[in-house]
Amino acid sequence: MYRSTSHELAHATHFQQVGASNQERARWWSYVFNYEATCIVLSSGAKTYEYPDLPYEERAGIAEMWAHAAGYIMLYEYLEKDISSALYPKRGNYWFKPEIIWELYKVGMSLQDINQSMIDEVVTMQSFKNQLISDNLAYKSQINSIFN
Repeated sequence: MYRSTSHELAHATHFQQVGASNQERARWWSYVFNYEATCIVLSSGAKTYEYPDLPYEERAGIAEMWAHAAGYIMLYEYLEKDISSALYPKRGNYWFKPEIIWELYKVGMSLQDINQSMIDEVVTMQSFKNQLISDNLAYKSQINSIFN
């Protein structure tokens, strides 16, 4: 329950980053919802993310990788576990890569550092990487290494 709640709260923090108004935020997120709803319809609701080549898949992937990783990071912190040597708990389970966020956190970036880069222009993995580097120059080599 704690991880799931943290996951949804991470989506809420991301929602606040994309756009200057609720209208702009709703427009940005409508693409994520479009992707997810299309996946549900195509898969008969059995499994949400079976169609990674649909429009907006990278945007949806960024939103989900953030929320999945933040949920697990917050759970580990709540349980007072040290994640410095831990692998992401669900590594390889998704077509998107929450382990990227996990690894960024492990090298010293805070969740706030990462979240500040999740602005409306970030709609692809490349734009996310570029924004992270722009906002966190001290971590440039780690960001490049983790994304590679």
